[in-house]
Amino acid sequence: MYRNLVNLPFVNSSLKTSAKCLFDQSRAIVTTAPLFGEPMKKKKKMDPMQFKLKVERKVKKLEKEIRKLSKTKPQLKPLIEYQLPPEILKDLNTRKRKEAGLEEAEEQMSKIAYLCNVYRSEQVKQEMHSFRNMVRSQSKALKELRECSEQLYQAAISIDQNLIPFSDLKSVKLTPAVKDYTPPDGRKHDITKQWKM
Repeated sequence: MYRNLVNLPFVNSSLKTSAKCLFDQSRAIVTTAPLFGEPMKKKKKMDPMQFKLKVERKVKKLEKEIRKLSKTKPQLKPLIEYQLPPEILKDLNTRKRKEAGLEEAEEQMSKIAYLCNVYRSEQVKQEMHSFRNMVRSQSKALKELRECSEQLYQAAISIDQNLIPFSDLKSVKLTPAVKDYTPPDGRKHDITKQWKM
């Protein structure tokens, strides 16, 4: 409206400025209807019999829908979901893996490992058998020696120090001892400062 008024040829400049001020001020004013809080609607008192009938109607309607759904067969998933997309079908030959067959070298290694296990188990059995025979013969010899002489028996069962010399005391320690170190004696000295007035 203001633009139309300004473009008219007979309107002078003073009228144009006053019209401009008038329209600019009117844009700043916003008028709306006063909104007050509406009072709460009164709850309608329903007859208990009518309420019961309403609920029964709802139940009957739901039961009818359930019966209707149970009569129809469940819908199967469409075959489109089970089909592979064409991008994957194109790359299907490259995606296929070859059957991993055991090569001759792997078969030979498995046979060698089996024979090695058999050999080691037999070796362990023979060693255990020989150890048992040694212990049995040793105990038998010690028994006969005890019957002959108690002194010789005690000398036989005593530990020979020269057989396995114990030289741990001469070994070099990993960390040298700290000079002038006093180990803690287990007593606690309270050194907190106490301020008295």
